[in-house]
Amino acid sequence: MPLTLWFVASIIAHTGSDYSTSIAWLRTPFATALMILLLLALFHHTALGLQVVIEDYVHSGVKFAAVIAVR
Repeated sequence: MPLTLWFVASIIAHTGSDYSTSIAWLRTPFATALMILLLLALFHHTALGLQVVIEDYVHSGVKFAAVIAVR
């Protein structure tokens, strides 16, 4: 949740900035590290959600392969 709040606040703060300013901000070590952490958390959360959907709604022999593919 803190990373999401940081991201939303950063996007609001950079509203109206041009492309080069946004890229310069994203290249700072602090912003880069937090963005990487946010992306890792989002991908992990997505994988967990997909696994739950597969486990709940897939009832064939494909279930095991689908869970492995998500992982």
